[in-house]
Amino acid sequence: MSFGQQSGPPASAKQIAYLTSLLAKAGYASIREARGPLGLTQRQGNGKFTTKEASALIEQLLAEDEGYTGEDEPDDATRSGATGTWGSGRRAATPAAGRAAAERSTAASGSAVTPASQRAAEQRRLRAEARQLAEREAAVAGIPADILVQELERRGWTCTPPPV
Repeated sequence: MSFGQQSGPPASAKQIAYLTSLLAKAGYASIREARGPLGLTQRQGNGKFTTKEASALIEQLLAEDEGYTGEDEPDDATRSGATGTWGSGRRAATPAAGRAAAERSTAASGSAVTPASQRAAEQRRLRAEARQLAEREAAVAGIPADILVQELERRGWTCTPPPV
């Protein structure tokens, strides 16, 4: 294979269009602008992707999309192209599963995850954990103290009232 040539069938025009729309949603004006932050090669920065590379980048962008639940998944007409389907049609329902899918996709494509995207992913994970903690605290705050004491004592804990 010659230097700089793609190793696989080229991505379909629909796949590139969907990728471009995801990049625009992420705040990039073009694929070329996203080249540095996303760690794309020069060939990829010019919009030349294999089907696998485009799929991996799409998965990464969807996983990084805060609050992605899989409900805004593209329809079959967008997903299918001249070279077949670009994804499995399944999306992660949780942020952790989305990160894992993005890491698998990135590892399979050989492209590196940039430190900026790692920091952004870590910040989203921390925000999600903080939201979960706040939800738990709100749920526990609504339970009467005597019921909490009974449950803790049933589990082997000892409870003493706070000093007045």
